[in-house]
Formats: sequence, C-alpha cells, structure tokens
Amino acid sequence: MENDQWKVTGDGLETQAGQVEYAISAASLSETCVCDGETFFAPLISIMGRDWVIRDNILEIYPHALAHHAARLKRPMDEAMLTRSLAFYRENDTWLKARAVKGRIGKVKVK
Repeated sequence: MENDQWKVTGDGLETQAGQVEYAISAASLSETCVCDGETFFAPLISIMGRDWVIRDNILEIYPHALAHHAARLKRPMDEAMLTRSLAFYRENDTWLKARAVKGRIGKVKVK
C-alpha cells in the first residue's frame, strides 16, 4: 500500500522518495500515548501539526500500515483506539493546536 507521500514497507511506514525523510518502525506503529485521559497511537500523534505531513495521506495509510504490521507481528489491533486517534488527529492538526496537545501527552507505552 502506498500513496503520494507514504508507503507501507517490510520495516514499517516510510515517506516516499522526494518527501521529507521519515520512518516509523513496524514495532513503533502500535506504541501509545495518553493525552487528557485518552489513549492514542503515539506515532500518529507525534507527527500531528508538522507542516510537511499531508493530512489526508497519513490518515489514509496509517490504518493500513497498522493492520498489516499488527497481523505480521501477531499483535491485536485496537479499532476503537485507531478511530479515536484518527479523529483526534483531524481535530488537532494545526501547528498551534498540536503544540499545545503535545505539551499534555503522557509517557509513551508499548502495547
């Protein structure tokens, strides 16, 4: 699976050639963080508000990358957390909002 900015690889999720170089390892895709008592997928939240991220592209591909690598690594995939994380990203994906949110994020946990 790939789109204009991202591609799912054997190692995880990576930006396409010609984009800002960025990669999320397969194991890291399911890491979580807590903000205001809600648990979200940390890699998705960590790139929120970055001006080089094309929002529609990351929101399209992250679920595919997560599902692919969860199955490959035999990890459960939390659909409710994915839905919550995608909605939270949509609501807070501006530099100013993301900066405030990131100041409230709790310790990252591996799930």
